[in-house]
Amino acid sequence: EDLRGHRARMREQVRERRQLNRLRREPTRTTDGVDIKLWANAESRADVAEAHALGAAGVGLYRTEFLFLQRNELPDEEEQFRAYRDVVLGMTGRTVTIRTLDLGADKADRSGLVLEGEPNPALGLRGVRLSLARDALFRTQLRAIVRASGYGPVRVLVPMVSAREEVL
Repeated sequence: EDLRGHRARMREQVRERRQLNRLRREPTRTTDGVDIKLWANAESRADVAEAHALGAAGVGLYRTEFLFLQRNELPDEEEQFRAYRDVVLGMTGRTVTIRTLDLGADKADRSGLVLEGEPNPALGLRGVRLSLARDALFRTQLRAIVRASGYGPVRVLVPMVSAREEVL
């Protein structure tokens, strides 16, 4: 039964891929004639390659958390830079929006960044609040992003901003 289900999912994936390939050069337009751009969400090189291959206008959200998960030590600036640069290069001139770290207690973290047993991990020390609490980490990430921007258009998304002062 499991094998039958797996084969059915694989057939559906092949069918969907064919349909997407047929549509990749078609204009993206609403039924009332408004042209729109389709952007991809990504967190890996494979996601970026797929977005590029399918004709995404850019990466609207590149999740940086994957660099921090399942590790005992934090990635340094050089490792982050290489990852972000590869995303930017992979999109060959299309804009990439890199979201700064949004690692909450709801995600597996062995590096000690997030608080154990936080009462509300979805709204606690995460997003911009985590970045402001870990200033050196935030500065390292921003330097890596700025360096990667030398390879193509980059936007920065700072998550969970709730007050002007957090941005300032």
